[in-house]
Amino acid sequence: MRDAFPERVVRWTERMTYRLADVVITPNDSYRGLALTRGAKSPEDVFVVRSGPRRDEFPAEPDGACDRRGHRYLVAYLGVMGAQDGVDLLVRAVARLVREGRDILLYLAGDGESYEAIRRLVAEVGLDGHVLMPGYQTAEEFRPALLNADVCVTPDPSSPFNDISTMNKIVEYMAMGRASVAFPLPENVVTGGDAVAYADDLTWEGLARAIGRLLDDEEERRR
Repeated sequence: MRDAFPERVVRWTERMTYRLADVVITPNDSYRGLALTRGAKSPEDVFVVRSGPRRDEFPAEPDGACDRRGHRYLVAYLGVMGAQDGVDLLVRAVARLVREGRDILLYLAGDGESYEAIRRLVAEVGLDGHVLMPGYQTAEEFRPALLNADVCVTPDPSSPFNDISTMNKIVEYMAMGRASVAFPLPENVVTGGDAVAYADDLTWEGLARAIGRLLDDEEERRR
């Protein structure tokens, strides 16, 4: 509830933080807009500093093979597995593509509060044998899978938070030269531009169609 006591405390804290700040640093223009409106800051006092990967952690060339367990395609995800991250949508999308006849190994690198729920969903939709969930991995551990992936995915769904947030996954996939798919959230489009294929609607079915189009078109993946 927006008028509940915890919500009022958070809004007051935000106002006081902006009021006391001499300078505000934000990760993108959406958050800059909040500082200028809700925070009533002057434009000359608010700066955008975007995040980016360390190039030594995200090289653009494979530095090792990845065992696809005999599957033709490799679809990969790197990140946290929480309720807001949409990994369940990715699992449902890949399940549909497998039912349609595409031979896919889904590699889910990361952990979080939804990790066990995702494991149960994998079994529920019949993807046993098509999914690897190694949990948290260092850059050295996840690099081979992501650098050899046919498609990397940013499945974060639309929400008030996700719509204005910059997803580091997109930047990391781009740094590795990977074809990737995401929902057309405002900041996803700002970050990815024409280097990302966007789902045609904000559902797991739209995500499946976008992944499928890339898997079926090697030239488009290279582009």
